[in-house]
Amino acid sequence: MIRMTFSIETKRFFALVVMASFIVAMTPLTASALVAEEERPVNKEPRVNIFCEKIDDAEAKMLAKLSERKGKTDRTAAINEKRDKRIAAFEAKKDEKKAAREARYEKLNEHAKTDEQKEAVQTFVDTVKDLAEARHDAAKEAVKVFEGVVVNLIKDRNDTIDTRSGEVKDMIKESFATAKASCEDGSKAMDVRTQLQEDLADMRTTLKAKHEPKKQKEELIEARDVRKASVAEAKATFLEGYKAAKEELKTALN
Repeated sequence: MIRMTFSIETKRFFALVVMASFIVAMTPLTASALVAEEERPVNKEPRVNIFCEKIDDAEAKMLAKLSERKGKTDRTAAINEKRDKRIAAFEAKKDEKKAAREARYEKLNEHAKTDEQKEAVQTFVDTVKDLAEARHDAAKEAVKVFEGVVVNLIKDRNDTIDTRSGEVKDMIKESFATAKASCEDGSKAMDVRTQLQEDLADMRTTLKAKHEPKKQKEELIEARDVRKASVAEAKATFLEGYKAAKEELKTALN
């Protein structure tokens, strides 16, 4: 789930850049309006350039979208909540297993008749408790290390998004500043819009070249695999010790 969150949320942010050139197209500018502007008699007041008239609104819309999308990419709280739930479930499972073992210990004590057998049962109980505690501690440490990697990856991702967001904002402002200057110079609306769309498309290309989602994904997969291996090793150690203790108890009770 964490891996998917990284991938989806990061893609959503950079998808804003893809939308950028199309937001410009939302500004009203019909072919008939352009023709009317070109053909209007010189002795009459020039028709208002609709695109240039609305360019401030288009820029504000795009910057607002940027801020909105950036806010949606911050999943730190949600990821922390899921982590806390996993830890709570982990501890609850430990308590369940402990309760089940305690019930088995009671039954074993019922079968112990002599002092030697009672001592053997107590030795088995103590051994299994130590094994279970060691397994739990090892698994908990593995999860802790993994969560540490996740926290660092989240911080790196958020730092990257903050940096990219600032770059996008500056590029958007620069592109619109150029477009506004062209409007003031009397350039044709269609030419201004086309150039603005090209500038925003170049911005997208520049940002895509800096985007490295695979690196974070690989680090996350590596950390996950280490966690799984550590947990599996702790379980194998527990089972090996438990099997040996069980055989010793079985011999003592027979």
